[in-house]
Amino acid sequence: MEEKLLKVLIVCFVIIAIGSLAYMLIFPYIPIQRSTSFTPKTTTTKQTTTTQQTTTPTTTTIVQMGERIKVAGTVYIYPDRFEPSSLTIKKGEAVTWVNKDTKVRIIGISNPPMEVRIEPGKNLTQDFYTAGTIQFWDVENENLVGSIKVE
Repeated sequence: MEEKLLKVLIVCFVIIAIGSLAYMLIFPYIPIQRSTSFTPKTTTTKQTTTTQQTTTPTTTTIVQMGERIKVAGTVYIYPDRFEPSSLTIKKGEAVTWVNKDTKVRIIGISNPPMEVRIEPGKNLTQDFYTAGTIQFWDVENENLVGSIKVE
């Protein structure tokens, strides 16, 4: 009886694994829906505190992961500066950071939140799919900061 149950479980597992693999091969890109969220507004009076939640109509963009529109800008990393330190791009476009320094640089990015190590002479390209202002900085040098406006 136990042997029969074990065979049934193995067959079920194989069927699920094959089905999952087939699904990934047939549908490799799944659209991701992103929208901005709301921030509660708080109003304080002398005796009571009320919280009012308001939402603003937002535009929803469906983005196909892996479909870069274009690399819209390049930021060069020098020992004492980013060049340029700010740029404006459109949703779905990318920015490339190129390390022109002789040492490894660790770049922090606010959205998506990450820290990336870039070797001398190497680069990093990152796509941006959400509108807003993205901050970036050198993790080891707090004076080295920049921003990307994504429209």
